[in-house]
Amino acid sequence: FQTMCNPDLLMKKYLSEDITELVISGYLDGPNASDDNYAELSEREKEIFILLAEGVSTREIGDKLFISVKTVGTHKQNILEKLGLKNNSDIVKYALKKGLIQLWNKIVYKTFKQFNSQVSLRRYKSDILKYFS
Repeated sequence: FQTMCNPDLLMKKYLSEDITELVISGYLDGPNASDDNYAELSEREKEIFILLAEGVSTREIGDKLFISVKTVGTHKQNILEKLGLKNNSDIVKYALKKGLIQLWNKIVYKTFKQFNSQVSLRRYKSDILKYFS
């Protein structure tokens, strides 16, 4: 279990060169408010945007927000148009650049989502919290 939660292994496994450069430049430059269309999004679109940026699937978003997958898709399309983005990858890059999500949260979510399909995380919750404290 510790090998799976080792931050060094996670970083090597999940970070592409483009994302690494984006993270570094994001910390050095900070968010640029001049081209910020994020404020144009509705509250629901912002909620869906963050979930998409964190790697949550359209189906999971629908289940979580009690809306249909088609409605999630419509919101996603509106988000992409309003922000001038093309795909999920652009959503993640935009969210990282603006400081709306942290890369570590995305990595942990993806890793535990995969791990959760094998065993219940509730069983390991205290170990996980201790490891990341």
